[in-house]
Order: sequence, then structure tokens, then C-alpha cells
Amino acid sequence: MAQDQVVLLVYLDSRGRRITRRVVPDRIWFGHTDWVPESQWLMDVFDVDRGLTRSYPMQQIELMKPDTVQGVPHGPAVAGSPR
Repeated sequence: MAQDQVVLLVYLDSRGRRITRRVVPDRIWFGHTDWVPESQWLMDVFDVDRGLTRSYPMQQIELMKPDTVQGVPHGPAVAGSPR
């Protein structure tokens, strides 16, 4: 998947709600965060609509598929994330 490829990500949040986000995947890593206290596989993404970089637990992701919306800027450059 190209680094600037926007995908629709459907995941279950901590309350069990099904949430859909348009994101640009960045990396997959093993560890934990303040929001995900147990070490597990996480995916860092740039949330296109919210303008935020987030980490989602891979086990809570139900679906990832390409988004058909064009003209979305590169996630990491917009988010200000250092490479």
C-alpha cells in the first residue's frame, strides 16, 4: 500500500461501538500506549478528517479497504510527525 493511500478503517472502540475513520496507515508495531495499556500489535495512522495521528489496536480493526476520495494530502507531513 502506498504511504499516501487513504483507507476506510472500521474498528471497535473501547465501548464496543463500531467506528469508521478515513486514515493513512503509517506503521505497525508491538507495544502499548496510555489508551492501550496491554502490549499488543498497534497500527499508527493519520486520521484524515480529524487531522490527528492515532494508534489503533490491530485486534480491534474489523475492516480496512481503499477509500475512493481523491486529493487527500500526505498524512505524516500534515500531522507534523517526524520520520
